[in-house]
Amino acid sequence: IDPTRVDTVQAFPLGTRARDPRTVDFPNNEIVYVKAISAISTGNSLIVDVTSALEPYGLIPSSAVSQVVAGIAHVALPINNFGFVTVKGRHPAAFKSTNAVTQGDTLSTSATAGALALANSTSATALAVGSGLGVQALDTIDSNTTVVEVSIT
Repeated sequence: IDPTRVDTVQAFPLGTRARDPRTVDFPNNEIVYVKAISAISTGNSLIVDVTSALEPYGLIPSSAVSQVVAGIAHVALPINNFGFVTVKGRHPAAFKSTNAVTQGDTLSTSATAGALALANSTSATALAVGSGLGVQALDTIDSNTTVVEVSIT
C-alpha cells in the first residue's frame, strides 16, 4: 500500500485500513482509504460529508468550529479522487489557522477551511461527545506559521 497514492478510479474498498508502511517517519500510523467529495489539500483536517451516500468514507475539508475530525490528509486529493488519509499517529504538517499553539495543546476544527485551531470549551465538548479523533500539537508554533506537527489519537 502506498499512502501517498491518488487514484482517479477506486482501487481499494472504501474504508480499507492499514498501517502506514513508512515506519521510520510514521511508526504505528493508521491510514484509511477514502473518496474526496470536494477538493482536499495536503494537511487539511477532514470531516465526514454527511450528505454523501459514501458516508463515512466520503470526506471533505473541515469548515467550521467544533466539527468532528475524521482524518488529516497527507496528500492533495482532487474532487472525486481516492486516497489514504491518516486517522491515527503523527502528521508532520497539519494546516492550522493563525492562532499560536503550544506543544500539548488540544486542537479542533476552525472556521478556516481545512484548518485546525486551539480547542475552546465548545470544541472540546464536541471532541468529548463525538466519536471523532483527538488532535494534539507536538510543537509550539507562533501565529505566523501555517502548519503544525500533530498527534492524532
